[in-house]
Amino acid sequence: MEAQTIAQAKAATTQSLWQFLQALPSTQEAQVFYALMLAGTLGMMASYAIKWLKGDITGSLAKYLFEQNLKSTLLAFLTYVGTALAAIYADAFHVGPDSVFVGWGMVMWLAAVNGFSIDAIVNKGQRAVWTPEQRDAQVKP
Repeated sequence: MEAQTIAQAKAATTQSLWQFLQALPSTQEAQVFYALMLAGTLGMMASYAIKWLKGDITGSLAKYLFEQNLKSTLLAFLTYVGTALAAIYADAFHVGPDSVFVGWGMVMWLAAVNGFSIDAIVNKGQRAVWTPEQRDAQVKP
């Protein structure tokens, strides 16, 4: 990977905050963050697709995400963003004493799996509350 790291961008020259912020989007960490967000969002969408196929989501996906379960959706997304930033900060995508990059395939795969998993755990939606009659009807003699 040929993009410079944030540390290299800071050490390159004495620069102002504005110059640092201009260089930030092209750093290696920023590129990994973009990949994590893309693949993680696709993983979350896969989780929604599974919920829809199982019948947990009826009607519009937008209504499910932004009207019925807005807090759960935001919690899942913010949890994922925090996890992605923590992985970047921990330098989880570089291994060994030479700090070799694991590759884009691994970054994207881990992001998709984490996006799916975080959404499946955090964004459970509403569980139907049964009446006593419905509960009795479910009990098999």
